[in-house]
Amino acid sequence: MLLSAATPARPRDRVVDFGAGVGAAGLALARRVPAIELSLVEIDPVLAELARGNAALSLVSFGDSSGRPQIVSLLQPVTITAPTTGRVMDTAGVGTAIHQGGLIAKLQDGDGDGQQTRELRSPITGRVRTLSTATGASVVPGAAIATVEPGEEQVWEALRALYLIGQLEDLPAIRPYQRELPEVPERLRQQAIAAERAIQERARAGK
Repeated sequence: MLLSAATPARPRDRVVDFGAGVGAAGLALARRVPAIELSLVEIDPVLAELARGNAALSLVSFGDSSGRPQIVSLLQPVTITAPTTGRVMDTAGVGTAIHQGGLIAKLQDGDGDGQQTRELRSPITGRVRTLSTATGASVVPGAAIATVEPGEEQVWEALRALYLIGQLEDLPAIRPYQRELPEVPERLRQQAIAAERAIQERARAGK
């Protein structure tokens, strides 16, 4: 947020945010300075998908539903994968609360003096849902290490948006949050119920 506040952009300027992460700084700038042409550049595919989701949430406030698939994806858990061949040296426990950038696991790659330790971090705030690899196990590139379920605020914003623009095919992603479970806060459950009700009403009105 400090970066967006310090950027001297004006309406109709073209702004490119390299290494945009989940898009927070660039999107904050777009809210502060209307009518800029904003491009978010991020090479990490997981972060890029989250940036698209956050951009889609911003578009809803302007009545633009073109980013609806990305908003639905914000309700889904994120899979943390191994970037290289290596050995898992440490992992967070199932159920651990994780902030964005929090440590999920350490991966040791290379042999002998060339060994390096990589830290695998969560792109979102949430909670570790599953661990797919035990400490000490060897993994190959792309192997699943863990899944992180999205945090309450991310889910809340996605459900609020789908209340306005959601469609029938989005219901399978919404309904898990309607269940009366300890891990589902009551406000999320009520918002999920309200979102489905609004979607069903729009579908009936469109027939």
